[in-house]
Amino acid sequence: MKFARHVIAILAAAVIVALSIGNRAPVEFSLSPVPIVISMPLYQLMLAVLFLGVIAGGGSVYVARLRRWRRTRAKTRALGDEDQESTQSGPDGMMPLTRRPIGLRIAKFRRPQEAKKR
Repeated sequence: MKFARHVIAILAAAVIVALSIGNRAPVEFSLSPVPIVISMPLYQLMLAVLFLGVIAGGGSVYVARLRRWRRTRAKTRALGDEDQESTQSGPDGMMPLTRRPIGLRIAKFRRPQEAKKR
């Protein structure tokens, strides 16, 4: 997996270098309603657009994950699992994990009074 990532990174760097060498002619970049005109090499403009696209894509993924996280947290609170786990400590006095790692089960600790009642 790491090898494939390295190969892809090297190929991407080679493409960027080839585009940079081939597109060094200056172009004028302007937004119609704004009276600002910037003259820059074409490869810089392409790299800037690529960078902004990566930032915008990362932002949209972050917002989507944030929504999913909020939904999951609301469901957990509705079930009451998080409140029980956060108020009960284990036999060693340590607080149990509130987020369970994948594949691991964490025992819910009971207070001694609750254990006797059951």
